[in-house]
Amino acid sequence: MKTHLFFLAIGFFICTAFILPTEDYRDAYVGTYFCRSKCQSLTSDYTEINYRNDTVTISITKNTRDSILNITIQGRAYEVKVNNAIMNVDAQINRYKGKFFSQDSISFSTSSGRIPNGCSYRGKKQ
Repeated sequence: MKTHLFFLAIGFFICTAFILPTEDYRDAYVGTYFCRSKCQSLTSDYTEINYRNDTVTISITKNTRDSILNITIQGRAYEVKVNNAIMNVDAQINRYKGKFFSQDSISFSTSSGRIPNGCSYRGKKQ
């Protein structure tokens, strides 16, 4: 019995010793991005379009769910899944999209569903 336990322990050690840790691809995108924003919106009576240019900070963190990133812009939170640097979202449910460029730059846009209301953001990681 002791012999079986000994070989079982040795076998477990050998099998687990060769498991390589996997790197989380999201680590490359996590951080703070300094961005220029361009927003446009209709007035409440739908007669004029207001334009606004500003600089904002975008914060990107890892979600506890596998392969999801949290994007926070001026207190608003978005969830995206990244595939080949493109942010995948369900366009029928969520009205935002984006892309990473060379792991240090971002392009992201949002809309309220009523054209031309929305914002676009472009910037680099700080």
